[in-house]
Amino acid sequence: MTGDSLLRLYRAANLAALRASVSRGLIHDIRNPLQALSLTAQTMGARPSDQDAEFLLSTVRRAAEQLERTVGHMELLFSDGSAQEAAPLLLPGVFAALADVHGFQRGLPPAVLEVVPPGPLAPVAATEGDLLHALLALITNSKEAAPRGSEPHIRLAAKRMAAQVLITLEDDGPGIPEDLRERIFVPGFTSRPDEALGLGLTVARAIAEGHGGFLRAEAPAGGEGAGARLVLGLKVWGR
Repeated sequence: MTGDSLLRLYRAANLAALRASVSRGLIHDIRNPLQALSLTAQTMGARPSDQDAEFLLSTVRRAAEQLERTVGHMELLFSDGSAQEAAPLLLPGVFAALADVHGFQRGLPPAVLEVVPPGPLAPVAATEGDLLHALLALITNSKEAAPRGSEPHIRLAAKRMAAQVLITLEDDGPGIPEDLRERIFVPGFTSRPDEALGLGLTVARAIAEGHGGFLRAEAPAGGEGAGARLVLGLKVWGR
């Protein structure tokens, strides 16, 4: 089996795991507005007053908006990014979807995700589904590395550097020792022997490089032991 074939298998396995962990939460998020719509329909069948009808109509609108938002998240998560061409992509929409989606992950500790508004950045060359998958893999890594019982704080920011946009993820976990900052991207590497083989960072790097970018681990701003720092670089569209 060639290296490309292995990488495709690693990517497929990791994306399947990410989708499974998030889909359970999304199903719950769909069920709630559906129940609200069902109850509203039953109530409207009893000829409600004008005041009650206005309240019920508002309930229907909110439920429909929630369903539309959730279906949009599912479309991103289950899209086949490999079949799409890179296009000009603005980061604020990706960051907003990520802030919503990461909370649906099951089997992982809750986390505080601080998303620094990226401001008026130039669009990057990427597909939305692929970039969401890569960033979600980085967030998953931070959650899994957090000490048991803790609620990790994860900070996501972006800035332009010459012909690239750099997306930086920092957390307050145990950090990545200097001698492991490259090994963590090796397929199957994990610092948790009791867990499944680690593929998330391997796949995230493959996605970045597939769009002409990179993914690397750097020393945290606060020095060794001050958490992890991962930088994903993407080309500015048209450069």
